[in-house]
Amino acid sequence: MPHSICFENLAYSRPSQQGELDSVLIQHPHFSAEILLQGAHLISFKPTDENDWLWLSPLETFQPENAVRGGIPICLPWFGVNRYVNGVQKHGFIRNTTCQLTEIIENDDSVTLNFIHHHCAKHAEEVSLFSSDFIAEISIQLSGQQHSHIHYELKINHLGVSDQPYSYAFHSYFNVPDIQQTQVLGLDSHPYLDNTDNLKTHRQEGAIHFDREIDRVYESTQHAQQLVCNDHILEVKAHQADSCIVWNPGKLLANTIPDIQQYFKQFICIERGSAFADELTLQSGEVHSSSMTITKKKK
Repeated sequence: MPHSICFENLAYSRPSQQGELDSVLIQHPHFSAEILLQGAHLISFKPTDENDWLWLSPLETFQPENAVRGGIPICLPWFGVNRYVNGVQKHGFIRNTTCQLTEIIENDDSVTLNFIHHHCAKHAEEVSLFSSDFIAEISIQLSGQQHSHIHYELKINHLGVSDQPYSYAFHSYFNVPDIQQTQVLGLDSHPYLDNTDNLKTHRQEGAIHFDREIDRVYESTQHAQQLVCNDHILEVKAHQADSCIVWNPGKLLANTIPDIQQYFKQFICIERGSAFADELTLQSGEVHSSSMTITKKKK
């Protein structure tokens, strides 16, 4: 049976800090991990005797209220450019906002961290960002040994009095040894919106390769995706998060992004969420739950 453990008493977990951001550092017998309180943002997951599954920019400075480049931030309550409010930051504000760690639960070989953030639109500084109240509950389960996995759950509870659109993504940055020897499977024959071609619709043919900038949104996909590297496969599957976004900036764009630069060769993003045609419209009191699970397989 699972049992809740107070943070202060968890023998293999301790408060830590990256730059100016508080984090939780976990040293479990079967894995290590680090989660920022800002955004409930997992920035590292290393099963014993393995490389980190996640990429984190070597140029990251960890400044408060600035998005951290790498790991798995959550883009919420909108993904990409806000289609309803001009001039606000891309990908929402949850990833820039400190979330409350409510509990840590140990169960067999896993650890689960639960976070919550209550957005109150009555606060003047928040009205311009998002005019409806909502509660975001984020759960991160980590497991090592034989069944290593990362499992994210997101629950959005819409508290506003009127209908409200939401879009979101689990924005996963995966560590890859060689981008030119890496491919993504699971989207063959699926149409996609190409953000390098004014969001025109194209159709995927075979595997996705990374010899240039890739910025694609695959809507309404129920299938899992596989990130195939030299010696292993990471599988990404989701529930109630039907959009899949695949991204790498390529050399030209990376050179214009201060916290990527030459390091674009070290990561690929495979994101699951609800965006574009999969955007949600929640009624007052309505709750949307979704999840993403990442597992590793040998080739």
